[in-house]
Amino acid sequence: MASWLSSIQKKDTGIARIGYLFAAFFILTGQSQTESWLAFEPEVVSLEGVLVIEKHFGPPNYGEGPDDREAMVLVLRLAAPISVRGSPASDINQSDVTGVWAVQLVADWGLKEFQEFANKSISVQGSLFSAHTGHHYFDILMQVNEVQFVHREWENKID
Repeated sequence: MASWLSSIQKKDTGIARIGYLFAAFFILTGQSQTESWLAFEPEVVSLEGVLVIEKHFGPPNYGEGPDDREAMVLVLRLAAPISVRGSPASDINQSDVTGVWAVQLVADWGLKEFQEFANKSISVQGSLFSAHTGHHYFDILMQVNEVQFVHREWENKID
């Protein structure tokens, strides 16, 4: 029986070592993610993802009443989540925001100009800011300066 117990203790030590390795990996991965924080306006950043145009409830009651209008919202669905570091000096961008998978896009040009980019992979450049009005449907928004198609070789291949 003693050899059986000794055998279990050795296996437990091996399992514990594997657990420690996994924990170290996740801690290191977390540290590298915090090193890649993005900043709020006025800094200009680039993001990539797929542009989708979504319908959301709009004024007057934003989904609370039968007379609410529909708002067409430009949304960049990101390939990977981002984190944005808050700015204590800002009135609207004070808090850190993590785990962002979608960014609402705002531009000086209209929805019509974005139609050609709908459901396509794009790259956008602009400044990030936090939601602060009823027209802001996502936590993070981008004032867009530039939009480009992102061509990926695998997107056009058919098996």
